[in-house]
Amino acid sequence: MTTVANLFESRSMMESHQMDFLAETQVVYHCHHFNLFFDQTIDDALGPERGTQLRTEAGHKSAFHLLRGLFRDGRYRTPSERLDAAQTLLRAMGHGRIDSMTNRSGGNATGDYLHYGFGWQEKYGSVANRSHCADGFAAGFLSAANELAYDLDIGSLATSESKCIATGAPQCAFDVVPSRQRLQTSNVHPSTAEATLPPSFDGEFADRIGAITNGLRGFLSGVQGDERGVIDAFGVLVTLHLADYYNHLANDTLRIVATEKPHAQEAFRALLTEAGQVCSFHTFGGVLASPEWDAMVGAPSGEASEILVGSLALARAFGFGRWSLEDWIPEKRLVITSPGTYESLFSRLAPMSPHRAPAGIFPGAALGIMALAHRVDWANKQPLDQELYRNLAMNSPWTVEETHSIVAGDDRDRVVVSLR
Repeated sequence: MTTVANLFESRSMMESHQMDFLAETQVVYHCHHFNLFFDQTIDDALGPERGTQLRTEAGHKSAFHLLRGLFRDGRYRTPSERLDAAQTLLRAMGHGRIDSMTNRSGGNATGDYLHYGFGWQEKYGSVANRSHCADGFAAGFLSAANELAYDLDIGSLATSESKCIATGAPQCAFDVVPSRQRLQTSNVHPSTAEATLPPSFDGEFADRIGAITNGLRGFLSGVQGDERGVIDAFGVLVTLHLADYYNHLANDTLRIVATEKPHAQEAFRALLTEAGQVCSFHTFGGVLASPEWDAMVGAPSGEASEILVGSLALARAFGFGRWSLEDWIPEKRLVITSPGTYESLFSRLAPMSPHRAPAGIFPGAALGIMALAHRVDWANKQPLDQELYRNLAMNSPWTVEETHSIVAGDDRDRVVVSLR
């Protein structure tokens, strides 16, 4: 019988650099606020039809590596065992529930509480209509799961979502069909990460950040999807996600934009940075304001250094990399460094990546952390809602610059937030 404990046995951590792996595939925690904004950034850059295609391909490529690693030890042998394991893992990671009726030539599947469609409905369903399906990741995951269940090569099957709850359907539905896709893919393996990343280091408040990180990791080790496949924690919908999903999407989209719309490259990069800001504001901020944080660390008093320390600990615990505080002048300057983030590591290893790699989480999150530390009234428990985010983002007095990157051969990633 497939259990979550069995599936998570293959989980490992690269403690020196605060990076996590599941079945030799890098994983990170992200919430629905970031995931929806990130996917919308891709659709805005390429249009919904092409964006959906790229999102599905990214899900396909990243899930293929994950599931291939999961099945490598031979524990899951038959197609039904492999499909059951894949579907159980999807639920445990907070991505919802899929039931498939497939064979080696394809078939049909239905989905409930799938993270992107369900998250969109929860966040925007009462205020906006959506005309295109949201669950590209789940579609790609389905292709990969069925290919590996029947020992097929990657690209042998293609999945499209025909119905989605984000567009008003009562249930998500998918069609899996034979295909001859040519998918170029790469992934970050623990051994190559170890050999590639510069030596680790720490910065200011190292002991405080380390202690909180360890406590968070202990808490997160027990977090998994409920019977719906939903992780409802810290006031957000959490996923344990595949870092390569975001990395493939960002790199592939940037390559297309650079070729077809070179004038739009900086606009696309700016949107990736805003996605990082959305992540830190809603995810880091949501956790800091949550009852879970209160129980583990204590409710934020509003002291800026407390918010900085907590945010950097969250980045580490979520698997983003070993983020450290190099310098900080209240209200004026913030410098965060890391021996590598999940974005820069992928771009350094992937031969098809542009030299100036797409970085969104690191610079964007730094801007968001500065706002959380200096513009939120923590003492009076100011609601961290969309209205506050828009106001802070539109009226931000700060700008951010990425001064160093391991992709360019530097010995660290480094971002500087300063007054405009």
